[in-house]
Amino acid sequence: MPFLSDHTTITRKQLRWLRVILLGYILFIFSATSSHAQSNEYQVKAVFIFNFTHFVKWPARIFRDPRAPFVIGILGKNAGPYLEETIEGETVDNHPIRVQYFDNAKGVGNCHILFIERSHASSIRKVVEELGNNPTLTVSDADNFMRESGMIQLYNDNDKIRLEINQKKSEESSLEISSKLLSLATIYKSK
Repeated sequence: MPFLSDHTTITRKQLRWLRVILLGYILFIFSATSSHAQSNEYQVKAVFIFNFTHFVKWPARIFRDPRAPFVIGILGKNAGPYLEETIEGETVDNHPIRVQYFDNAKGVGNCHILFIERSHASSIRKVVEELGNNPTLTVSDADNFMRESGMIQLYNDNDKIRLEINQKKSEESSLEISSKLLSLATIYKSK
């Protein structure tokens, strides 16, 4: 059975609309696939960020009192919902984990881990200046992160999330990164 009968004729206007509808459908499928890939990427990054709590040792002085939360800061919005799902009910040395969002570099020094989304790459220098040598593990997926004295960069390599670690910067901030984590990463060598 043919798609159109022999007696059916399509006007140019109908053909144009059919093309527009087909193009819209293709763009919809492409954007849905693209946003799905991005959400999967941020889910994986959220798991990485949470797992850093097991492979990094912070100085004992980071908690003001025994009930103080372990704070994971997010400069951006994409990773947050996945991170909140990942950390639900989890603790770090009996301290509940809390996610805190930031729009800029002010106040980020109260975090134990700070994830800077690539959409905020222009803020990295201000964040690093704000933190100084605070014991805050800085993590980002921005391309220029290591050159700006970041500690852990998450990057995509053949659809796999990889790590690059600036061990020197983490040691300057009194953070001790586990040899197990270091063995999985590329070690950043400043030029």
